[in-house]
Amino acid sequence: MENPPEFIQTLLTLREPGGVRDLGFWDSLTNLLAMGPCLFDSIEDWPLADVTSRESLEETLIDIEEGAYLDRVERRMSAWSLCGSHERHQDIFRSRWPGWTIDFHHEGLPGQFARSSRDPAQVSLGENGILRQIVGLLTEDTTFEPRDFLDHLRARGEEIEWVHPDFLKTDPPAIVGDERASLLARSIADYRRSRPG
Repeated sequence: MENPPEFIQTLLTLREPGGVRDLGFWDSLTNLLAMGPCLFDSIEDWPLADVTSRESLEETLIDIEEGAYLDRVERRMSAWSLCGSHERHQDIFRSRWPGWTIDFHHEGLPGQFARSSRDPAQVSLGENGILRQIVGLLTEDTTFEPRDFLDHLRARGEEIEWVHPDFLKTDPPAIVGDERASLLARSIADYRRSRPG
């Protein structure tokens, strides 16, 4: 585990007899929770992560993809992940955290803050911030070169006997860049007009 990480992918919130503290990690939530309660020994001197006072809250919240609230007093854990991958490991987590109540939610970081008795608005982007994120993700032009990917697989020793011809196509999608942004802006405007109040 990198201490402290260059950027935070996973945020753990610990409630202990002395109060609540947030710790940031580059490691995945699944790897951290798989450690069981010995995780606490590994992170005893871990530096605090102050996600609410970063210079750019929006960028910080984009980086955080998963987290968990761990109440050491009540032996209760509540975890979430944008991709939900940790949920398929529930049985492993329950076996490694005996005596703990474990649940999973889909409320993200605001839900994690609420469970630790803090105001979820501290880590909420609000509607405009969320819309900016969506616009950024949908209008970003990403490139993918299938031949480079195949070369990478072959360099790793993968045996590739046949590739579907469509896999090698690099044609851009029918709607690109500015067109996607314009379409999205119109959709958001229509959505806002349709909302009551």
